[in-house]
Amino acid sequence: MAHKNNAVASTSSKPTRQRIRRTGKKPGKISWVHGTKEKFFTSRSDEWLSAQRMGTAKLGKFYDDITNLYIQKYGYDLKDDEDLEEDEEATRRSQISSTVRGRIGQWYRAHYGGGVEQGKKNIFKDLLSVGANIGAAPPARMQTWQYYSKLHYDERVKARFDIVWKAEVQRAKDLKLPEPHVVKVRGEVTRQAWEEETEDFKATVTAAQKKEYDQILRAWELGRAEESSHTPEELHATLKNAALYLQPLADTIQERFSMNVAIMLCGPIGELGGAIQYTLGDYGGPEPKKWYNFDPVGYQAAEASMVRFSEKTFSGAGENATWRLQAAQARVSLHRPGMNAAGGSGSRESHPPTPCATSRARKERRTPADNGTSAPPPPPRDDRAPTPGRDGTPAPPPRNDRPPTPVGDGMPAPPRESPEPVHEAWRRKDMAKWPEELRRAHSAFAMGAKWPEDWARLVNEYMDFEAAAGYPEDGPRIGVEGRPSEVGGVP
Repeated sequence: MAHKNNAVASTSSKPTRQRIRRTGKKPGKISWVHGTKEKFFTSRSDEWLSAQRMGTAKLGKFYDDITNLYIQKYGYDLKDDEDLEEDEEATRRSQISSTVRGRIGQWYRAHYGGGVEQGKKNIFKDLLSVGANIGAAPPARMQTWQYYSKLHYDERVKARFDIVWKAEVQRAKDLKLPEPHVVKVRGEVTRQAWEEETEDFKATVTAAQKKEYDQILRAWELGRAEESSHTPEELHATLKNAALYLQPLADTIQERFSMNVAIMLCGPIGELGGAIQYTLGDYGGPEPKKWYNFDPVGYQAAEASMVRFSEKTFSGAGENATWRLQAAQARVSLHRPGMNAAGGSGSRESHPPTPCATSRARKERRTPADNGTSAPPPPPRDDRAPTPGRDGTPAPPPRNDRPPTPVGDGMPAPPRESPEPVHEAWRRKDMAKWPEELRRAHSAFAMGAKWPEDWARLVNEYMDFEAAAGYPEDGPRIGVEGRPSEVGGVP
């Protein structure tokens, strides 16, 4: 009996294995989004993230548009043996659209529902799971009849399709069949029209398609080239938006490997006149720590070492030209009409120029007042002359926290020689002996130096506005009596 039961058990699973090999599908219910549907939705994930960031109205518009595209591609393929009236059919389709729209929204929220940053982290997780050697596939080449439709659909295919489509719809009604798929019928009509074209015409279309695809493929290959072709404007904008990508990447790496993460970028900063500076991305983790708070001396030593290394790296003629162009572009973006070099207005003493990076991944310039410790000794300085470039060109100027002053030809002037930079002299002071008010003021000014350009300009303009309104002052604080109501005044 045991042998018989074993025989029955061994043969009962055989059809399941055969069905899996034959169909490629495992038993059980699968998600309604799979195969081409999953590709259809995932290819529009960036549009969903952008719409979510812009608010409810844009998100609703996105759902309406993608629902229409979905139904246009897959049709109203719900079988019904009864012959429906036109009004009933319209109601049925409206209900289907509403249902599909809701399911699409649920799918996007389930896969990208953590917000914009979570969406980026999902993308980084996919890259890490596949591996470091992942490469984008080359652009797909459409079939020749599809390219023919792209160029000549209106004058060579549309009239024939309208006739065939009308006949197919009427045939489906007469036979009480589901309405045909418009994409399928259009493809069949287009292929038939292509086959009936002359050989000379086909050769012309094929040659045009090959020429266009070769251009697309060449552009794709150039985009994968290791040598960067970024313009100074693109580099300037990319560095200002670095926080949008560095922080999700740092968080994802920490979650993936359960390790501390710090992303340090060091090189010529156009907004600082091409001076070698660095940008630090924060760590990821459940309780993020700050390296510079834990070990300020070691952190400053690492900073100085990385800056010295970058000064040697960016010493070639090409690199010099790049940072000079970045400096020129930064001055164009920072020096607006009616403003001084630091982004202020009028004759007010302005804030110093600000670093490019913003948000959580930003340029960190910590002071001993920030850390609550006395100033550590400065790292060893190399007083030797900078090493010339590989082709004999002069090396870039030594690091200086203040950008060079523009000279007559529009290029930054070399920094003035001094026995010791100002910021190094400040670091040598024992701030623990300062009065509390002075330490607070120094900390506030150090924080203001890290403000983005727009924020610094906003503060200046706000102060100018209050001064013009003639507000009264009460001690160290700005009084509210008589201040304009637009800025929190008491009438």
